[in-house]
Amino acid sequence: MATHSDIIERAGGVTEVRRKLEKAGIVLPDETVRSWPKRAGGSGSIPGEYWSALADCGVATLEELALAAERRRFPDRLPTEEAMAS
Repeated sequence: MATHSDIIERAGGVTEVRRKLEKAGIVLPDETVRSWPKRAGGSGSIPGEYWSALADCGVATLEELALAAERRRFPDRLPTEEAMAS
């Protein structure tokens, strides 16, 4: 299961995510977006107020963003990818 850092990397990295948000009308300093993958001990933490815009831009689905946040907060609560594949 992807972390928020994985999602940012998969989308092309910090600068690309910032550009996609800018095209959607959300202008943020590069430093702000650059801080997201560093949060939460390196697993990343994208603030919830940007999730809809990121989903609209095709960066990730709302479900994927929510599952990554939930797994970060409650690591023992969600099944692992291996368990979900069985």
